[in-house]
Amino acid sequence: MSFPDMQTAIGWKSFARECLRAVAAHTSRSCPSDGKLLQQILGSGSDANETGYFYSGLTLSMGIRSALRAVGKQVGDFDRLLDFGCGSARVLRWFQDVLPQTELHGCDVNREAIDWCNANAPFAKFILNEKDPPLPYPSGYFDFIYGVSCFDAFRRGTSICLAC
Repeated sequence: MSFPDMQTAIGWKSFARECLRAVAAHTSRSCPSDGKLLQQILGSGSDANETGYFYSGLTLSMGIRSALRAVGKQVGDFDRLLDFGCGSARVLRWFQDVLPQTELHGCDVNREAIDWCNANAPFAKFILNEKDPPLPYPSGYFDFIYGVSCFDAFRRGTSICLAC
């Protein structure tokens, strides 16, 4: 593969180093052992296992990092990050490389997932939230919020009202 210019090659190398730092900083090796919780997070396919949990979280976190780079940002540029609909921290766990300068937070409507996070993921702060707004944070508290597969928790016909 050839790069169209040196700037692109330097950008890819920098991105690769960032992803390697994320893997090196990944301290939590625990994965939900409850098959029901894993299926809620990953679906009922063949990837609903520990390997699927870790690799899908890493892959999604790399996509978020890539999207941020496209707008001139990196995860470590933010003071407080929120994983909206965090489940069992499958994606959030891969941002431990920005600790302690960036606070990591997760929220979800799934009590079992939040209980699991509070017991197994000490790198972030987790809260159980209601399905309806508002979240229990002050306005403007987070400077980066992302959500991955979070709207499947809402039932068909439920009104979703989000204000940024």
